[in-house]
Amino acid sequence: MRILQICRRLPLVLTALLLATSPAAAADVEVYAEGGYTGSSAVVRIYADVNTAPLVGFGVALLYDGAQLAVADASKNAATWYLGDGAANYPYADPDLSVPGEVVVIGGKLDVADPLAGVGPANRVLLGTVRFDRVVPDVDPGADPVAFFGVGLDLGRATPYDNFVGTDGAVYDPGVTFAVQLGPDGDADTFADFADNCTLVANLDQRDTDGDGYGNRCDPDFNNDGGVNFADLAYLKSRFLSGDPDADLNGDGGVNFGDLAILKSMFLGPPGPSGLVP
Repeated sequence: MRILQICRRLPLVLTALLLATSPAAAADVEVYAEGGYTGSSAVVRIYADVNTAPLVGFGVALLYDGAQLAVADASKNAATWYLGDGAANYPYADPDLSVPGEVVVIGGKLDVADPLAGVGPANRVLLGTVRFDRVVPDVDPGADPVAFFGVGLDLGRATPYDNFVGTDGAVYDPGVTFAVQLGPDGDADTFADFADNCTLVANLDQRDTDGDGYGNRCDPDFNNDGGVNFADLAYLKSRFLSGDPDADLNGDGGVNFGDLAILKSMFLGPPGPSGLVP
């Protein structure tokens, strides 16, 4: 009898073990804000990982403490979220700044050539960007800048409005998660050091044409051996006056003396540093 009871319970025990050891399923839509601050300003970018059917619309609210931050500018990512053909688009739904302490960013995609295309599934889809002036400059936010600046995220509009809607007609609002991370921006290029692929030199475009986590502006290590040396100098020489994207360190469209100067300044040193590479 005892053996029979154990056998009957075995499927339940195995199920419990599988649930306990299996990785947690990703949320339908993971929305997160990354922000960098200097003594006088802060820039927060809002992204989403879309793990559902492609989205045709989103709505998100960025919350902040008005005693610490004042909105200077807010925009949605119109290159990805648009109504039109991608070239001639219809203006719609500028970010809403009407409520103190929050910026509501609403976006959608309806491409006339492919109305059901939507956006996603994809990781790190930019939703919008908010730029702030600091009300009281040069105050150290301490160990918890998220709390100091009062930054948070929420759904853009309350019920009965739908925010995250898929091409399948589903509303994913109940399955949306939110996270916020803020940090200092040492080179003042609007990216926090933890998210900046060149932390010591400003590179607003964050170009990383070889995808190694180091931005081109601080990556003359062309062979990825961990150091800038004669092999890299030889590579740059072989590409001189060409349009090689990897050797175009300053992003001016060609390989020239400007790129040679960058390599020279980093010669016999490592690439970076980068907040994306341990």
